[in-house]
Amino acid sequence: MKKLALAAILAVSTMGVSMADVDSEKVIDYRQAAFKVAGWNMGILGGMLKGEIEYNPEEAVAAAKRINEMAKAVGATFVDGTYEGSHASPKIVEERADFDKKLAAFIQESDVMVEAAGEKKTLAAQMGKLGGTCKSCHDDYKLD
Repeated sequence: MKKLALAAILAVSTMGVSMADVDSEKVIDYRQAAFKVAGWNMGILGGMLKGEIEYNPEEAVAAAKRINEMAKAVGATFVDGTYEGSHASPKIVEERADFDKKLAAFIQESDVMVEAAGEKKTLAAQMGKLGGTCKSCHDDYKLD
């Protein structure tokens, strides 16, 4: 049921938007800002795991929630025609089903992270899973 709900969210977030309806520069800016938010919060969680930041369960959960909210929102920014001039690969258009599957995995693992972040041991176990979803998509769909 959870997978079906995620698929529905992704489908709705990407339907009905045409290039005539969007300013691609604003879409790119939003998409990049959303990923900066996620990266910043991944850094907080990673810093807690490395001992660079004191582990605090409330702050860890708050960081995980910010990642999760970004994960849920960013799908709507992958609009065909908004990849040129950004780090998003235009092959997303041709491989949309695979891209959407990877985005759904990111959302799912970020959902789990919200619960896992409350305990340092479970945070550590989930960090690799969540980071793996980021790497998977970056490897295939991010231009550097």
